[in-house]
Amino acid sequence: MSSLPDDIKLKAEAEFPGCQVFLDDISGGCGAMYRVTLVWDGFEGMNRLKKHQRVNAAFKAEIAKMHAFEQKTFTKAQYEEELAKTATNPEETQ
Repeated sequence: MSSLPDDIKLKAEAEFPGCQVFLDDISGGCGAMYRVTLVWDGFEGMNRLKKHQRVNAAFKAEIAKMHAFEQKTFTKAQYEEELAKTATNPEETQ
């Protein structure tokens, strides 16, 4: 039997081929609250709402098992910009 984090990572790789997925347990111990950051060039041209709808549809079954689900979605270029911004302004990491 696989764990929810494993399920999320496997689903991300299947639904978003070539993506980078970063998964953070933000539950404080219960294991049912996650922040998922997806970096995938397939998001190119999508606004935030469209990206989040795509992710919500892909993770529908996994989200149903959680108390909370937070997502961040970027293309590779957007992610690099985000990393540069947070490197110069560390308080903006969340």
